[in-house]
Amino acid sequence: MTTKTDTIIRALGDAMSKINAEYREKMFPKPKIAIQDKTKAILWDMWTENTGAHILDSGDMYGRGWEKARQNGFEAYEKEPIVKVEVFRKDDIVLTVSTWHFLNEYLKRTEFAERIEKIFYWWSQKGERENWPWWSCIEEFCEEVRRRGYYIHLSNTYNYDNLLDEVLQYGLIMKDDYFDGPGLIILQVHRGCDVRGGYTKPRIFEVHDVGCFLMAHHDIHALCSKCEKGWDSDDCGFHWYDAESGKGENPFIGDPENHKVYHKDCGGEIIFSTYWG
Repeated sequence: MTTKTDTIIRALGDAMSKINAEYREKMFPKPKIAIQDKTKAILWDMWTENTGAHILDSGDMYGRGWEKARQNGFEAYEKEPIVKVEVFRKDDIVLTVSTWHFLNEYLKRTEFAERIEKIFYWWSQKGERENWPWWSCIEEFCEEVRRRGYYIHLSNTYNYDNLLDEVLQYGLIMKDDYFDGPGLIILQVHRGCDVRGGYTKPRIFEVHDVGCFLMAHHDIHALCSKCEKGWDSDDCGFHWYDAESGKGENPFIGDPENHKVYHKDCGGEIIFSTYWG
């Protein structure tokens, strides 16, 4: 049961958080940049969107995603490698994939997506939904679409193992449940600090291949630069399989000082890549 004291404390916390967000906005002003590609322009708006600065999150100490993006600048994300390799011990190798490059590969902002987005925003402001959080609107909107015969997949990448270096929250809309071919995505990108909040305003894109979009969350390839042997992993690099025979093995040894990985048999450096990069 919510008491009057609870209501006052919540209101006070919200007011202080709003003041903090405005203060952080002045500390990290949004850079003005002209981007010709429509998809990249919208994604950059999401990357730099002020998603708040709640007084109870850890952002003032560790920084928030939107603040870091404004500091780093657009070119930093354009130039970052698709696959980042970190080695903590010889047998502790962590691979991450640039979410920026991933989304630019699989998403496209089209006129159709623009029309659906306008409908979604209009629908989200009707009646009691005007005060709903965005994720509740996404869930309800997708349920309405499902009743009309479409297949829906709702997800938050924080809840399962994946290679992406940013957290995504989304609703996928498809014609059937085969996860094959094109679809629509209602997308939020986490730009705060604590993962429970700090998500962007939803934007809608077309996904040109839903199946590949989902598989790319965890599929990765490795190639020895010396003997040219290859391996595949479909679980973010936890297990590797010979690309020719399919036999499972652990062929790598890591160099923690230089964050490089080598083939145990021939000593050649391992090059990691996505199937789309």
